[in-house]
Amino acid sequence: MALVAEVARAWLTLAADRENRKLAQSTFESQTQAYALVKKRFEVGMANELDLKRAQVPLKTSKASRITLAQLMQPEHANNLGNVHGGWIMKLVDEAGALACMRHAQKRVVTVAVDSLVFREPIKIGHLVTLNAEVTYTGRTSLEAEVQVIAENPITGERTHTNTAYLVYVALDDNAKPTSVPPLVAETEEDVERMKQAEARQKRRISQK
Repeated sequence: MALVAEVARAWLTLAADRENRKLAQSTFESQTQAYALVKKRFEVGMANELDLKRAQVPLKTSKASRITLAQLMQPEHANNLGNVHGGWIMKLVDEAGALACMRHAQKRVVTVAVDSLVFREPIKIGHLVTLNAEVTYTGRTSLEAEVQVIAENPITGERTHTNTAYLVYVALDDNAKPTSVPPLVAETEEDVERMKQAEARQKRRISQK
């Protein structure tokens, strides 16, 4: 009986995941189609400008928030071992994550949490550091950004993935008060899975408070 129950539970979980993916994709597609329809009506004079503005529900995907920063590591970025100082990389990670969140929220943001930042490999002076950041989760006023750090030897072209970090920000209004952010919309099945993982991380953060 226990085995039957486990199989049934696994099947129900799989079915729920499939439905969630379908729902996310259909939501994105329906929003896109609704706006396209109103836009066509506007173009032929069957809808006014107010109708068009109302239909412009922000379709905020992870892809829309993506940002890339690149910087050549100079001697002033070195620690006492001759590698790039970890604090400098953390600064760049925070900036990249903040920019991705600002692009999504179209508001100023402040950092409220940084998940563990593990340095897999040292970064050498003279290497080009590239940071790729995008929003992976949104709450009412908070956003999570994933930042990946790549170090490249510009002479040989060798690239090394040195860090991945997850940071949480809160959007602020003009009075520096927390303000709501647009929801994140899944565009692909991969987006759905990454959003589920991000939601699990956020629940874990909240439980640890």
